[in-house]
This record gives sequence, structure tokens and C-alpha cells, in this order.
Amino acid sequence: MQYLRGQETGKEYGFIILRLPPYHCDFNPIKLVWGWKKKKALRDRLCGDDKLSVVMSATSVTLITLPQTVIRSFFDHVWKTETCYASLKE
Repeated sequence: MQYLRGQETGKEYGFIILRLPPYHCDFNPIKLVWGWKKKKALRDRLCGDDKLSVVMSATSVTLITLPQTVIRSFFDHVWKTETCYASLKE
């Protein structure tokens, strides 16, 4: 019932309420950052038997060296995906 009231209130004020999966990577830039970090950086630096301190150090280094252009592309991707989904008819 709460869901329907939210939809009605949104429409009343000219908004479209778009319900999205809460942890879907297409709508969450931090998921894209972690994916990039794991794929591009950590796998190249770590072995399967590394200690936690080594993993934490490598994680810090990769976050510091994450290029701003990559971060921007993640947010652009999310924006484009949200816009695409919002344009779909109910």
C-alpha cells in the first residue's frame, strides 16, 4: 500500500518513481569501482596466498591510483542507464 501512495504522490508532482534493484551494478557506481579495482589492479598485484595486510595495502594503492576519467565514466554509465530505464513506459 505504501508503494502505491509513493507512486501517486510522485505522479502528482510530475515525477516518475523508478524502482531499481538495490545492488545492481548498472545503477551503483561503487560496484563499478570495486569491479574495476578487482579486475584491473588487484589481480595483477596479488597472489592467492597473500596475507590480509598485503591485500589491504594493495587495495589502498589501487584506490589512490584510480584515474578520474575512469570514475567519471562509471557515473556517466549509471546516468545513461538510469535515463534509459526512466524512458521506458510503465
